[in-house]
Amino acid sequence: MQTVAVPVDHQAVGATGEPRSPSLRLRRRSTELRHSRQAAGYTAAKVAKELGWSHPKITKMETTE
Repeated sequence: MQTVAVPVDHQAVGATGEPRSPSLRLRRRSTELRHSRQAAGYTAAKVAKELGWSHPKITKMETTE
């Protein structure tokens, strides 16, 4: 999995090292999901089919919409 470099504002980081901002956490998780899927060689359509979910649901999860 590829790591995404994001500048850290130390006042915005909690005790666990996670960002305090919910929107920043969501963007990071979405990026991690997409990169993991791509690294595994799966398309969003294949993941959706395997999980029994819709393709738009996967896309929304990966684009934080």
